[in-house]
Order: sequence, then structure tokens, then C-alpha cells
Amino acid sequence: MLQVGDTATLCVFYSHTVFEDENFRILSVFATYEENLFPFPSNDKKVEFIVKGLMSAPDYQYQELELTGEWRYDQSYKQYTLSVEYVIPTLPTTEKGVFRFCKSIHGIGDKVAKRISSILKNGFLLPTGKEPDVDWFIASIKGMTPGKASNLHSAIRRVNASAELTKILKGCVSGQVVRNIAARYGTCAVDTVIKTPYKLFVDRVVSFKSADTIAMTVGKDATDKERIRAGIIDQVRQRKGRLNSIIVEKEIVLQNALQVLNIPEDLIMNEFNDMMGKNLVSAAKYCYLREDFETERGLAMKIAEYIEGAKKSLLRMSPITSTTLRSGKKKMRFVWLTDRNLQLKLLRATLSVC
Repeated sequence: MLQVGDTATLCVFYSHTVFEDENFRILSVFATYEENLFPFPSNDKKVEFIVKGLMSAPDYQYQELELTGEWRYDQSYKQYTLSVEYVIPTLPTTEKGVFRFCKSIHGIGDKVAKRISSILKNGFLLPTGKEPDVDWFIASIKGMTPGKASNLHSAIRRVNASAELTKILKGCVSGQVVRNIAARYGTCAVDTVIKTPYKLFVDRVVSFKSADTIAMTVGKDATDKERIRAGIIDQVRQRKGRLNSIIVEKEIVLQNALQVLNIPEDLIMNEFNDMMGKNLVSAAKYCYLREDFETERGLAMKIAEYIEGAKKSLLRMSPITSTTLRSGKKKMRFVWLTDRNLQLKLLRATLSVC
């Protein structure tokens, strides 16, 4: 029997949601009791308990999930609860499970779901790396249209991709990072993680540290060019954030990159020089990211266009009210804009210049 504080991996069935707030959820689930997985005894074959954590909402009642977390005792519920770190949705392995899974898919009703579950009585037990053939579903099941088959196929792929991604990254990064990656890349998440892990950092999905940990886990080399480039970009992003400017000193970027990457300096210098004109823009002893340069240039052009347009509008402004005040020998002439739109244009143009 486990103790409070021990970690366990359980296969459970989702019952209902007790509480939810954005991504944090408290769920009631049940599982087949096994003494070596629970910190409490049970006389029943099945036990229902509470799980808590940052997780996506289950797709349907009795959905099968694989949970990994730490056992705790909750004073509010007066029972043992599992604080969840990793959640893996799994494909159903029973006829009832297949029926519920299919019913949760858009466009598939009770009749078609029953036909599918009657064919796949043992669940979606398919060879690793293979997916069900859409044409086979269309040909074998009455009432299955191409649209329904495509939705079913996509749902199976999502579950498989999420499960495979979590298995790859489990223990490497937090469950929240895994969920962020899955949400951003969907069914392409596994390929992205394995082939181009530093893209996760470049796309601002994870930090450089997390991307680097993932890359090392999937077998990337410390001197990989993508790693060096990502490390340099990370230092430029960090430095510009501290100075509130897009421009940073080249020497400081190189010094920090050398400490973070921990590889020979000449490899970093070669990549740094190669990035000039591509990822980076050089300005004497300074540099900045090309994406920032393009953004600043685009913004400057918009402001210039707006000011020019405001000037033309002011030249054509109408109506106006003219007032002349005499004070000794001096004459002061005031022009009052009575058109509200022209007033706003003049104000915006002035603020833009400032």
C-alpha cells in the first residue's frame, strides 16, 4: 500500500467534474482497486476518488485516462486525492467504451456509434504506428459518410498524438508544458518535438531551457546548429527585455550565449556571423532580431502614412471658425475646429509624432 507523498500511475474512468476554473479542474474518477496503487484499503473491486490538477476537460463521461500524480490527503474532502501532473487520454478497449467515444464525435449519433462499436468490440486495438483506414470505415459501416469518417479518424489521431507526446516528455518537462505543446501543434506535435524541438522556443511555446531539455531527451547534439541559433536568439530576447529596447550589444549576447550553451566559442561565433542578415540585423557594435526590425519598420511606415493623411485632411478641413482678438498693436488669430472628426485626427497625428 502506498503512502501520502508517493507517486502513482493509474488507469481511471472519468465520472464527473466537481470544480473547474480555466485549466484547473477537480474531477471524480473511478478505477479498479489495486493495493499497490492506493494509500487506502478497499473492499470493493472499484473505488471512486478525487483528482486535482491543471488539465483539459475530458471529452465524455467514462472516458479512459491514464493519470500520473502524487497522493495527498485533502482536509476539505476528508479523503485521499491524487494531485495530477500528467494526463494521457487513451483509446477505449471495450465495446461500451468505443460507443461512448464515437458518440462524443461531432456528426456521429447513437445508431452509427452502435454499428461502429459492434464491429470494434475489443476497442481500437491497432498495430503501433498505424491508424485506421478511413475508406475501411466508410465501406464497412452503414450510415458512415466521408465527413463522419474524417471526424472519427481525426479524433483517434488526436488521442494517439497526445498519448505519444506525453510518453516522450513525461519526466522531462512539466505536464503544463506538454499541454501547451499539444494545444499549439495538435497532431503534428510529436513530429515537431522529435525533428525540430527548438521550433517550440522560436514559436514562443516554451522557454529555451525547456526546449533544450526536450532536444537532449530526443537525442539532439549539444553542437547542433539549431541549438546554437536558438541560444543566441534567447539571449537577444532576454537582453532587450531588460533594457526595454530592441537593440542589444553583440559582445554581451556572445558572452551570455557561451555560458548557456557551454560549447566552443568559435562554433557560436560562426553561427552568430551566419545569422546576420537572416535572423539578426547588425548595427555597429549592436544587433537586433529581424522580426523586431520588420515590426518597427512596419509601424513607422503606418505612422508616416497616417500623419501624411492627417495633414491632407487638415488642408481640406471645413468648416472652421475664425476669431481675431486685438490687444494693443498685436493681433492674435485663432482657428477653431468645429468638425469632431478633424479634431480627433489632429490629436492622433500630434500624439504619433510625440
